[in-house]
Amino acid sequence: MSVLRWDFPSFFAACRWFDRRLTTGGKTCAIVLLIGSFPSLQSATSLAQLFAMFVALIAVSAVVNFLYWPRLGVRLDAVPAVNCGDQVAVTVHLANRHWLTAYDLELKVAPEPNFWQVSASSFAVAIQRAAEESYSVILLPRRRGVFSWPPLEVTSTFPFHLWRASSIVNAAGELVVYPARPPYLHLPLDRWLAGITADRAESLPRIGDSSDYLGNREYRPGMRVRRWDYRSWARLNRPIIREYEEAQRKSVVLFLDIFVPSADVGVEPSGHFEAVLSAAAAVIDACAWHGLTLEQLILGDQAIPETAAVGVAQTAGLESLARATPASDQDFSAMPRAVRLSRACGFAIVVLSRWDSRREELCGELRNRGGPWLGLLIVEDNEPLATDLPDEVILLRSPTLEPLVGGRPA
Repeated sequence: MSVLRWDFPSFFAACRWFDRRLTTGGKTCAIVLLIGSFPSLQSATSLAQLFAMFVALIAVSAVVNFLYWPRLGVRLDAVPAVNCGDQVAVTVHLANRHWLTAYDLELKVAPEPNFWQVSASSFAVAIQRAAEESYSVILLPRRRGVFSWPPLEVTSTFPFHLWRASSIVNAAGELVVYPARPPYLHLPLDRWLAGITADRAESLPRIGDSSDYLGNREYRPGMRVRRWDYRSWARLNRPIIREYEEAQRKSVVLFLDIFVPSADVGVEPSGHFEAVLSAAAAVIDACAWHGLTLEQLILGDQAIPETAAVGVAQTAGLESLARATPASDQDFSAMPRAVRLSRACGFAIVVLSRWDSRREELCGELRNRGGPWLGLLIVEDNEPLATDLPDEVILLRSPTLEPLVGGRPA
């Protein structure tokens, strides 16, 4: 077959064109007319006129189908972000930009099996000139990442369902797909984070920003003032401030080991790398559930945000994980340096992709920070388990993130 394609490229190109442009009914008519062409042309009866009528029908249908070629604009309404594996309900708004009415339309999403599972096609009888119609499509993202919306294929078979006119319409925007992850209770973090939350309730009150009123106090130079008590000031003839209390804030700093062997950089991320990101996403969920501030997220040597004064919202942290890409293991020395340079002072959680001397050095840097820390080491099924792990490091099996104790499920 490859030899024939090489010898007769024009013939095969014409076959592909007719296969793309003709519907099933159009192909049937074309085959019947081709088979009956010779007897009809040689016959002196009215079959020749009947044959000419069918030829004219196909020709006129082709011309009209070309004139009514769909020219549409598209706009999508959907959530901006979704978890990997969750369905996305998308509302497709089609606007007819042709000077003629668009008839007999079929709408379907161009298949991308690596990213999407597409619902059934939608059909439209007609869209008037300068009018807009809306349809619903269900998409299922299968991978983590940030993707442009898949293109839409709009096909018209007007007028007699013999010819097919198709247009590819690209929609603006993108969909952020967060890493798939188990419920945060699946990880052995709940008791540890609950202890941090309990410590916060027992912390000493501070003057400042809470709505819990403590009382009045005479102002002294250098004191932080939130609200003046003008009535007391006028009565006592000296400046008086109102005092409020605030529970001591507790925060978490998340360090993520995104370093992989140099041979794996620039290729499709492995399931093990995705498991590391899933564990980090579950940690972010757990912090949000316990009301703890994620002070800083450090991906390799990149700090988000650059200053720890702002903190990281849950959605911002998950989006950073959705956009994360592997870094070369040769640059791992930058991560301990990022730990030393980090000005964040919260409790530390580190997610490790493997265990070696450099990861051991990283854990030493976390220990030198002086605060409590916890490590999550993601291991594969066939990977030998290290025996010299610090007590703060917990083993999790990839890709299920099931806790392990002594090489067995906890």
